[in-house]
Amino acid sequence: RLRHMYLSVLFGTGLACATAQAFFTLLFARLLPDGIWRREPGFLAHQAVGLPLMLIVAGFGTVAWFFPDEASQKLAATPEGRVHGDFPTSDWLVSLLLGELLLWDIPMSAFPSLRSAASVGHHVMMALACVIALQPYLLYYVPFQGGGGALRQVAVHRAVREQVPFFGGVIELSSIPLQVVDVLHPKHFVEWTERPRVAQLNAACRVAFAALFLLTRTALFPFVVFGQVLPDLYHVASRDPDERVGAAVGSALAVGFLLLQLYWSRLILRQILKSGEGGSKASIRSREEASSPATAYSQLDDVRGHRAVEA
Repeated sequence: RLRHMYLSVLFGTGLACATAQAFFTLLFARLLPDGIWRREPGFLAHQAVGLPLMLIVAGFGTVAWFFPDEASQKLAATPEGRVHGDFPTSDWLVSLLLGELLLWDIPMSAFPSLRSAASVGHHVMMALACVIALQPYLLYYVPFQGGGGALRQVAVHRAVREQVPFFGGVIELSSIPLQVVDVLHPKHFVEWTERPRVAQLNAACRVAFAALFLLTRTALFPFVVFGQVLPDLYHVASRDPDERVGAAVGSALAVGFLLLQLYWSRLILRQILKSGEGGSKASIRSREEASSPATAYSQLDDVRGHRAVEA
């Protein structure tokens, strides 16, 4: 049975997200006067729910990672503590993430504007990893280094939880401006950028997204994986043979997700370079868009899958 499952957080978050989704969808589709928001009410509602959720996750995760309390600092002082320790804030974050995934994000894949193979696969695997994390396993590190629940439960179920404040919080900083970027994407509501202030907000959010993505996912992500996660897993596996299968699974998943982040980073950097070149090489819908800083990231799709980028 899962330990430390904050059921009130899990179901409270999931039901709150689902209820807010239904309310905002009704608001955009029926209650507000006729307008372009009726074109994709489900998508707009999803973004309206996702923005405060990302603010909460990123805020709590960032504080827990960079400013841990004394008890967490002591527990995380050794590899064994970081791998097998129980961290309350991470418990809370994993429960929140699992709730919103199971009761809101995954069901929302029924909307074509929110559905892609990459996002659905990501959400399902992340939900499974959260379940494994709650056993716990690596609670200090990654809520998505799960998998292999049948492989040595004692070993595998402790490694995912420890780094939740980083992989389930800090890296979500880039998802905050991306909520705005997605709404104003040419595929959705680019008309709103005809207003100068909205256009300025859009450009600022694109720059903020790129900067935060490159900082947290391109730079910090590999640093944490190679500097902490893999050495910690190697340490516990070298001392206890029963840990080896779990450490191997955790290491493979950590490296796999790292390669995915670097792939997306390469696409974003390519878009930035194309934006700098300007003109026809920007390959965006119009010359006006091509000259804007926003063009570097206009191919971003699918937020929490950490959205696939179309070059």
